[in-house]
Amino acid sequence: ISSSSQQSHFAHACHMIRRQLPSLSGRARRRFATGDVSIPKELLHEFLASEACFLAEKEATPLSLCQILASTPKQVAQLSHRELPIRFAKRIRQIEELPAWPESQDLTQLRDLYFQSFSELRLVDLDESVSSLTDTVVRLKRRLEPAVSLLMEGVQDLREI
Repeated sequence: ISSSSQQSHFAHACHMIRRQLPSLSGRARRRFATGDVSIPKELLHEFLASEACFLAEKEATPLSLCQILASTPKQVAQLSHRELPIRFAKRIRQIEELPAWPESQDLTQLRDLYFQSFSELRLVDLDESVSSLTDTVVRLKRRLEPAVSLLMEGVQDLREI
């Protein structure tokens, strides 16, 4: 399958998911996070997959270390909360666009790690405190330690297929 055909298929799948699932406002997310509303895991997973498709199409904002250092902790938290999911969504899409990626256990595991990290970031409620995002980012950092080796082994798997 050609790269343009894969991108077209990905775009079509994202469009179909977006049409099926409504967008949640920040207030609705807070209601989910506080337990005021329950949602079946499968529906939440579908919604997050839809968001990943949507955010993968957005451009990530270029950032410099100077910008980050000149910001307050709250501003850095808001920036991270907005920008990190876009970057995870793009990585998920890049993996899913590789031919035969599901046949590589390493790439499948890496994609799942990225999706789990994306999902946790999208469900963090910044209105509570900066520490909730900080705790999440620390967990993600630990979780993603094997990412580079999984990617290298996954690419090697694809070469052998």
